[in-house]
Amino acid sequence: MENIVPQPPKKNNYKKTTTIIIAAMVIVLMGVIAYNLKNTFQTRTENETKNLETVSPDGLPTIFYSYLGTIKSIGENKLEILAAADKNYLKEDKTITVLTNGETVFIKQNKEVDVNKIKPGASGDFYQTTTIGFNDLKVGQEITVIDYKNVKGKDEFTAKRVEVTVK
Repeated sequence: MENIVPQPPKKNNYKKTTTIIIAAMVIVLMGVIAYNLKNTFQTRTENETKNLETVSPDGLPTIFYSYLGTIKSIGENKLEILAAADKNYLKEDKTITVLTNGETVFIKQNKEVDVNKIKPGASGDFYQTTTIGFNDLKVGQEITVIDYKNVKGKDEFTAKRVEVTVK
């Protein structure tokens, strides 16, 4: 009978190489993830900082989309309104030229509402809104002129919406 001596298992050099490759891939993957997180956080922080800068050095918002004013004159597809500082984001009263076009919507809002007649829990419109036309506007009416772009600092802009308020 032969004498059988147990042999130690052969060393597996591939196991060591595979482990090193996997470890290197994990380290690279973690680096990529960390880099992306840093950039995402930095971009978000920059955007939040821009959003926080909504007050200009004059103490007024940097962005607004409407003016409330009284019609001074009416021309062809054009209104001149007096925007009072106490009703707008202005340091002083200002005359603004409001242009209109085929896309401008004109509405009249009747806000003469007796809140005592509104039933608790009632929903819906508490004031009536009526579509009107440019020719229905009159000098002396109080209106709100709205654009979808920032109107701060503009003396003239094209309104997307003109609202006449009846009180």
